[in-house]
Amino acid sequence: MESANSKEFGESPFSAWTFEKKDIWKQEQLQSKVDEYNRLLSYCNELENKLDVLGAESGHQQFNQLNFQGSAKNKITFLEEYKTLIFLGINILFIIFITIFFYYHPEKEYYPLENSAIFKK
Repeated sequence: MESANSKEFGESPFSAWTFEKKDIWKQEQLQSKVDEYNRLLSYCNELENKLDVLGAESGHQQFNQLNFQGSAKNKITFLEEYKTLIFLGINILFIIFITIFFYYHPEKEYYPLENSAIFKK
């Protein structure tokens, strides 16, 4: 009786096969990521070895000059450096403008329908 119920409510072999395939796919994906990491690590080690051949300090300076000279990566613009202060300044100016505007242009009738014929008895 139990064996019939377990066959009836148990997982089908197809679903077990798909889970196994999913695990294999995850392992293959993980292995490809590990291979990519190892490739990049070996490339970085090669660059570091070339720098050591040139000399420790001068090699790093030459490497920086060759690869990053004239690129936008090492140039920080004024907006990038002070973007938080610029944003806060614009917000403060906006608050001051709104405060002055509503100070000189107040709403004359806060409840305009209060004195209309609708509320008179």
